[in-house]
Formats: sequence, structure tokens, C-alpha cells
Amino acid sequence: MSSSMHTAAKNFIDGQTAFRICYIVSVLFTTVTYINFLSYGMITILFFWGAHIVIHNWYASGRYKAIPYYHYFILFLGLSIPGIILNFFKKPFAGATSLVMLIFTAFYIFIFFGMQTEKHYKAAAETVLISRIILYITGVINLTGFILLFVFHNQIIVFGERLLILENRYMGLYFNPNQAAYVCFFATVCALLLRNHRLCRAAQSGVERKRIVIPCILMNVVTIILSASNGAMMILLVFSSFLMMFGIYRCLKEKKLLQFVLRVLIVLAILSTTLAFSVLCRTVASHMVSGEAIVEIEKLEPTEEQMQQELHNQNGEVTFEHINAELGSGRLQLYEEAWKLFVKNPLTGIGSGGVLFSGIRDNLGGFFDFHNGYLTILTSGGIFAFSLFMFVGFKVLITLCRSAVVESADGDFGALQICSAFLVAYCAYAMVEPTFIYNPTIGCCSLWFILGTAYTCLRQRAEYEPYRPGAIMAVLTGSI
Repeated sequence: MSSSMHTAAKNFIDGQTAFRICYIVSVLFTTVTYINFLSYGMITILFFWGAHIVIHNWYASGRYKAIPYYHYFILFLGLSIPGIILNFFKKPFAGATSLVMLIFTAFYIFIFFGMQTEKHYKAAAETVLISRIILYITGVINLTGFILLFVFHNQIIVFGERLLILENRYMGLYFNPNQAAYVCFFATVCALLLRNHRLCRAAQSGVERKRIVIPCILMNVVTIILSASNGAMMILLVFSSFLMMFGIYRCLKEKKLLQFVLRVLIVLAILSTTLAFSVLCRTVASHMVSGEAIVEIEKLEPTEEQMQQELHNQNGEVTFEHINAELGSGRLQLYEEAWKLFVKNPLTGIGSGGVLFSGIRDNLGGFFDFHNGYLTILTSGGIFAFSLFMFVGFKVLITLCRSAVVESADGDFGALQICSAFLVAYCAYAMVEPTFIYNPTIGCCSLWFILGTAYTCLRQRAEYEPYRPGAIMAVLTGSI
């Protein structure tokens, strides 16, 4: 009995499916008020679990060689180490933090992107399971938030934590509006994956029911609109546009002019409807929300920021728009600071921990990121690590988009098109939000989960050939 329990425990610890589910749920809950601190505690435990998996399952067994571009990924991790070492002597705690975040990056590369090395039906089943978990959790959170907004009609403060509205923007039960918007976008992508027949067939599972998917997508879209997140609106529009382009390309390939014209008109109609729906949602919600004083449970001494926000709620109408009229919301100043830090250490970078403890604050007084995934990698890893990351990213994106276009021309529409559209939109989103690597956040984790799913689909295509080391020009010409 003890031997069987020991074997079961060992299989669980060595198994990557359980880790991926636990990790992605934990980073999702870091965006939810009240339980975000518990989630960070869970991530601390998962850090040691993930380190064991990377060392035991990937490095010791040599399995890492099955991952496309593993040479480049290992070189990228290696190029990030000199900057960590050099800055460790200046700021030991910042250096240690950089090392921890680099290990999280290794988790994304090997454990999440490496999901493609699993058997196809197993990887597909895991994608469906994780997507279903994300859809259900966000559905419950969004529904609860809308119910509370309908009951209280304004922002509420419970045990010192703000709920529903922050700075004239809706956030529901999430920690801030930007996180709420991105989580809802990611949940929408998961919903589309669950409605894809090819993926669900490969996972030996039925497609998710419409009566669950449609309300969840509607709540997600309404949350994105009311959150007034420019980044989330951009990623949603780019994602939708590329999905439609795959369908339009199919019509051009088959020389169906009438269908082409109809689909272009449908695209224009959808964009117009989305704009009208956005205005309608904000108008209806602003009338539903009162300008009365916020409701407090457990009266606490308010800070100056809270007093200003309360004054706005008492005297101003909640319009679900940015109070700050500047489109960049103070990001240009952060970009200037990022450039100054990069110039100091252009070759090795300062490490992600160096960014965290650089003392730079955004317009909300918070630390940590430049709200630009590209600048974060450039400043943290230096010019060589950044150039290598961009090269591999370009190669991956071109490969996936080309295969997605080929499938569309063949009349197929599967998870590969959804994932490719997500990745293109994500690259645009990365210009205004912290993304890509380093951070244990849903914004970073979702990218590598989708990448693992996309390459799982890609490996099933007959024309796909695993990466073979070669000259840079051969790789570029082969991908294009």
C-alpha cells in the first residue's frame, strides 16, 4: 500500500499536467481581490515544484532537445545571466529577484511551450481542460461582479479593498481594470477554443455548450468595454480582425468574389456594431451607477488617494472612461526611464529585478514595469538577449501564421487560426502592457500556454518539419 502511494505521489510530482493546471489557476487568481496574496503563496510553492520538473524531466533526461529552437532558448537564458551577476554585487536582493524571474521564464519555455512534446490527444485534452477551467472561473467572477454592481450601484470598499469601480473604470472583483480586461480577453479566446470541433475531437471531448459560452463571452466583452482599457480593446480588435482575415483569404483563394464582398461587409458591420455596443454599454452602465457615496464595510482611515476617489464618486458621474485624458496614461515617461536604464548597461542589461527595484514609479505610484514587454526585455537582458528573443519570436510567428493561412486556404478552421490570431494581437498588446516573460502573471503565462497549444496543432500538419540547426539566412528564407 505504501509503495503504491509512493509511486502515485512521485508520478504526481513529476507530472507536468498537474503543474500547468495549478500554475495557470494560481496566476489567474493573483488578479482577483482578497485571494491574490494567497495565490502568490501558492506560486511560491509551485516555484520549487517547477524547478524540480525542469531539472528532472527536461534537463537530466535530455528531453529539452525535442523543443523547437531549444538552442536559441538556452542561449537566451545564458545571455541573461551576466547581467544578473554584475548587478548582484550592486544590489544583491535585486540580483536574486532577477534570478528567480529567469527561472520562471524557464518554466514558460520548457513546461508550457514544451507541452507540444506530449502525445497529441493528451496535449489537446489538457488544452480543453484548462480552457474550460478558465472560462468557468472568469464566468463566476464576472457574474458576481455584475450582481454586486446592480445591488450597490457604485464602488464599495470591503476590509480596505476596493471593488467594482476604480478611477471611473469598472473592474468587478479583479485587482485593477487592466487586469480585468486582459483576463476577460483570454477567457474569450479559451471559449473559442472550446467551441472548436477539431480540437475537441482530438481531445476526445465534446464542444462546450452555447448556452454557457455565449453568456460568458458577452460578460467578457462588456467587462472589457467598461474597464476602458485601451490595451485590451486593441488586442480584442486585432484578434478579431485576424480571425476574419483568415476567412476572407479563403474566399480569395477560391476566387469567390461574392463571398469576399459579403465577408468584407460583415467585417465592417461587426466593427460598427462593436463601436455602437461599446457606447451603449457605457451609457446604460453610467445611468445605472449612482453618484452617491461609496459603501464601506469596516470603516478605515482613508488615504489621500481614497479621499480623492471618494470625492469623484460623490460629485462626479461614473462614465466608465479614463479620468486621465492622456492616451498613454503616463507610459511615455516610463519609456524614457527605460531608455535611460538601458543606456547604462546596454550589453548585459540590469536584470528584471533591477527594473523592479530601480525606484521608478508609474503615474499610479506603483513599481515594477515599463508597461512595454519589448522595453522590459531590452532593459533587463541587454541588446544581445533582446535581439535573440525577437529573432526567435519572429520565426515562431511567421511559421504559425503561414500554417494558419494554408489551413484556411484548404477550407479548414481550427485552433491554429485562433492561436495565430491571438499571438499577432498579443505582439501589439505587448507595446502597452507588461508581457512575454519574467513575471508570474496571467499575461505572461497565457502567451506560453497558447504557444504550446499552437505548436501541438502545428505538429499534426504533414508539411511541418521540426527545426533543424542551420544558417540564419536558411531559417529566414525557409520561414518566409
